[in-house]
Amino acid sequence: MRATVYRSIDTANTFLGLAFPSEVLVVLAVFWATAVTLPPGTGLLITIASYVVLRVLTMGRPPLHLQHLALFHARRALNAGRFSPAARAASHKCFPFALRRFRDVAARGVLPPFLGPL
Repeated sequence: MRATVYRSIDTANTFLGLAFPSEVLVVLAVFWATAVTLPPGTGLLITIASYVVLRVLTMGRPPLHLQHLALFHARRALNAGRFSPAARAASHKCFPFALRRFRDVAARGVLPPFLGPL
């Protein structure tokens, strides 16, 4: 049985069908940029076009899909396509005065190579 207190956690925060605040801020930024630089009619058409494009791109997708997709591409660009810490650490120099220590759990009865038999 679910408590009624937590019902609001499962609801999507939307404004006119756009995820709040990420997608709404994109449309507001387009609105502000066009209001400052273009005539009112042209700015309104571009703002409505950006709203329609965002709605079409997110149709059938889970909530905050575009935000997660943008962060995915940002992490991929910043880390040269390597996501795991082990893959990123392989590109750095080893510390010359100590062995590299792995935190992975070894098989039962097998000691990591840097410890050796006791």
